[in-house]
Amino acid sequence: EKNASNLGLTQHDTLSGAWVFSPISELTTEEVWMYLKMNQNPWGADNESLMNMYAQGSDSTECPTVIDDKTESCGNSRFGCWVCTVVQKDTSMENVSKEKGNEWMKELLTFRNKLKESIQVENKSKYRSHKRRNGHVSITRDKERIAYGPYKVDVRKEFLTDLLKVQKNINDKGQDIKLIHEEELSLIRDIWIDESFDWEDSVSLSLEEAGFKVDFEKKYNLVFDIEDKKLLTSLCEEEGLDPELVGRILNTEILNNKPSSRRKVIKDIKKIFAEDWRDESQILHQLKDGDKI
Repeated sequence: EKNASNLGLTQHDTLSGAWVFSPISELTTEEVWMYLKMNQNPWGADNESLMNMYAQGSDSTECPTVIDDKTESCGNSRFGCWVCTVVQKDTSMENVSKEKGNEWMKELLTFRNKLKESIQVENKSKYRSHKRRNGHVSITRDKERIAYGPYKVDVRKEFLTDLLKVQKNINDKGQDIKLIHEEELSLIRDIWIDESFDWEDSVSLSLEEAGFKVDFEKKYNLVFDIEDKKLLTSLCEEEGLDPELVGRILNTEILNNKPSSRRKVIKDIKKIFAEDWRDESQILHQLKDGDKI
């Protein structure tokens, strides 16, 4: 501890054995701004622009650097990733979006707030799958509730469409910003086709709905389409089968149709069968009755 103190380190508030280096902990906010105004930053950006951004992010319209003790500086504004959901309310983004010329940011704020709503504990059953990423169901320690997993497939598709619409709208307003890149969209598309019985090619549909057109490199020869999915769903309902289960087995067979990959196909199909295929209502009913999950 003595050596750590000599190095200017302080013990972390919550992590045992962790130390924090805080080089400006003894400086006031006003002294930090004074230093930034008097010195150029290492990457050559304009510190005046930085001050303006923090001023817009606070309730104040300017960033005072020489003030009395009763005047608040603008250094307490918090900036980070625009979709960050750590804070309940992104006051900085709200304030910046109110400034003249920044009205386009309101759509970003609306999208961010929707993400924040989706992670609230009381909304988990609305937005999240009752199955974990591995296809199995987990329950909370008190054995009374489902421990929800990733976002439901339909929710993911809705978020993607909303994001693309926001990007299209702000681009049309003159902002040359990409919220999501073609490479990311292509990867999402491949994963959904692989794992989510996505015969309708939802990424392409989302792009079309938002007013974009992206020509994907065809990783797969898509044998099935949305009409095939409707037919399969109808047939499965008649026979009391889960259409996603059947669809994913067909996907696995078709996407790995080389003789050399038979062992992998069988392994993957067994893995699909091993997942929990009960619907959420069945599991909730069993929990209510005190049955073992």
